[in-house]
Amino acid sequence: MHESFQKIDDLLKRGKTTEARLLLSKFKRTDIPKENWFQVAELYRRTQNPWGILYWLTKRVHPNPPMNPTATNQEKALYALGLSRIGAFTEAKALFSEINHKQVPIAPFYEALMYISQWDYIKAILPLKISLKESTLSDYQKKVIQLNLFAALVSTRNFLEANNEFENLLPKIKDIPVLLGNLYEIKAQLLFNNQDYETAEQFIDKSFQQLSDESNVYHLLNKKWKAILLKAKNSPLADSELTATKQLSIQMKQWEIGRDCDFYKAYFDRDDRLFFQVYWGTRFRSYRNTLKIKYNWKGELPKYWDWQGSETNSSASEEYLLSHSHLNPKLDLSSGLYSPVSSHELQQLPLLKGNSLKILQFLTTDFYSPFHLGELQEFLYADQYFNIETTPLKLREIIRKTRLKLKEHAIPLDIFIKNKQIALGFKEDITLRCYRKHPAKKDFPEWIQIQKLFINHSFSAKDIAQSLKISPRSARRLALKLLKEKRIIKQFSGINTRYCIKK
Repeated sequence: MHESFQKIDDLLKRGKTTEARLLLSKFKRTDIPKENWFQVAELYRRTQNPWGILYWLTKRVHPNPPMNPTATNQEKALYALGLSRIGAFTEAKALFSEINHKQVPIAPFYEALMYISQWDYIKAILPLKISLKESTLSDYQKKVIQLNLFAALVSTRNFLEANNEFENLLPKIKDIPVLLGNLYEIKAQLLFNNQDYETAEQFIDKSFQQLSDESNVYHLLNKKWKAILLKAKNSPLADSELTATKQLSIQMKQWEIGRDCDFYKAYFDRDDRLFFQVYWGTRFRSYRNTLKIKYNWKGELPKYWDWQGSETNSSASEEYLLSHSHLNPKLDLSSGLYSPVSSHELQQLPLLKGNSLKILQFLTTDFYSPFHLGELQEFLYADQYFNIETTPLKLREIIRKTRLKLKEHAIPLDIFIKNKQIALGFKEDITLRCYRKHPAKKDFPEWIQIQKLFINHSFSAKDIAQSLKISPRSARRLALKLLKEKRIIKQFSGINTRYCIKK
């Protein structure tokens, strides 16, 4: 067993991620002692597979039935990282908050990786620096942490400190191809940001020499920067190289690379419309802020964006998309109102509401990348923890019902689930009106009456039922609706539950 672990470790250090994943997939929980499950989960972390982490540690963190001893803090920290990688950030943060980094020296690094997965490099810097001070971590772990710190410093434009980290780290990793190749690629980013395009290209060439596996994401990253550098130098080949790299990124499921190809095309062409598309099609706020800074956008941003079908993955020209947009059916993702091609106006009544509308609102917060199931669970049920066995089934059922609604109303959209990721599909061209913040919900008769009756004192669901002359069940459902909309605040719990109007 130790030899197998060592072989996978060696493959990962040499950048042979595909081969390492293949060997890992042959491990079964029944064949590995429980005390070694953490080692397997850690290898899954290094292959960027969060579901592997959760699979190997869920019975340790959430044993059923509960038993002693429970999971170690080290196992909880890695499990929290796995949760963050599938979008279950609330539960992940709660687990990290329980762990003392003096007891689990690697925990700050895992927490930093959580922030990095949300493109929040500013918050990642401090835990990365804390990790580097931990004397119990291995030399290799510290080199990986220092490499991530270098990347965070470059991303936050702390160039002077970043250069110092580069000079410090370079001699330490000269014999580790995967780390050295990554270091050169990040150094090229720093030089690019300083508009030293010639030297940046030299470092990309050095990175290519270290990362020769064309099936590896690191190789694709270098191709992206090659294309971007062509664009920076006004090469006539630049646009075709960016398009080819974007198409390859889609094939390899490296969605962020495709997003970058669009952004840098917009940046160098000063194409505001393409910039707006990239901005509106990016779900992480910290990344959107970075895009604004890089593009040097000073003006107001649109309050909504009309996404024209699957334009982010389309080869159609901007002129074609704009000239044909009026022929598309339209769906407003705030109201749920829909207008088919045969109609010139929106339907008078919303065809979509409840979870069906919420799912579409969620899936249109990113035009490039699919979503993890954990992200949808957090969007719909932020107060519930992610159960690896039951949550996916519950979410799949909600998605199934939404697909039926779309089919029932002949809305040319579909929702796909593959490899535990969710994506919106287009059966034909359609215009989706997307909002970052959906307009406030209008008051409705029951709410107006509740405000008049209980503006100055607390009330229960029974009070609602008696005052509005509705059933107790309807009253409880109404109270839950008002809670979700944050119109009221819950006081106490159980049979003593009362509410008050939020002021």
